[in-house]
Amino acid sequence: APGDDPDRPLILLATGTGFAPVASILEEAVRRRSRRELILYRGGRTPEDHYLPELIARWTRRLRLRHVPLLSRPAPGWDGRIARVQHAAIED
Repeated sequence: APGDDPDRPLILLATGTGFAPVASILEEAVRRRSRRELILYRGGRTPEDHYLPELIARWTRRLRLRHVPLLSRPAPGWDGRIARVQHAAIED
């Protein structure tokens, strides 16, 4: 595909149900045994919005994946980043 440079990281942004198509992309990367660097910015309002953590763990073991969990309305005790996915990606 145009602009598909395997030497550059692929940046994926997902929130809510938008996680489904990103999950499909990551599953395909596992199937193809991709060695491309992947960065997943995954946002939610609350920690419960980060469902299926076992998938993230599996992808992290099998891919060159950096997972960046984000919340916009964290509960007390959240020690991760507080931001919207698009802002965090631009900031990084």
